[in-house]
Amino acid sequence: MDAAKKAAKWMVIVFGVMTLLFVIYAEIHLVTHEETTFGDIVSVAKINLGADYAVLSTAQDSETIMVKDANNLKAFLSRKGCTKKNGGSRGTCDYETKDGKAFSVCSKTDGGIYSTYTIKGVKIEEIAWSK
Repeated sequence: MDAAKKAAKWMVIVFGVMTLLFVIYAEIHLVTHEETTFGDIVSVAKINLGADYAVLSTAQDSETIMVKDANNLKAFLSRKGCTKKNGGSRGTCDYETKDGKAFSVCSKTDGGIYSTYTIKGVKIEEIAWSK
C-alpha cells in the first residue's frame, strides 16, 4: 500500500510539472503576439479541448478569433456552408455565408502553435449557429 501511495504521489507531481510547463510555453507564445494577451489562456484551453475557435476580442464590425491552424478554420467554414469568393491580398480572403452574407477573413498570425484571424462583416457565432 505504501508503494502505491508513493507511485500516485510521483504521478501527480510529474503530471503537475508537465501541465505547468505547457501553460508557460503557451503563455510565452501568447504574450509575444500583439493580438493576444496573457489572459488568453482560457482561449488556448478551449482550442486544446477541441473547440473549433475561440473569440479573443469583438469590435463593432469585426472579431478576432483564435484557431489551432488555418486548415481547421477552412474546414469549419466549409462545414457551415460558407463559400470562398476570392483569395484577396495580404492574407485576406472573401467568403459568403450560405445565407448570402459577405464577409472577409484576414490572417493576423499564421503558423506557430495557434493562428489568429480577424473576421469582418459577420460574427463567428452567426456562422457557427447557422442551420
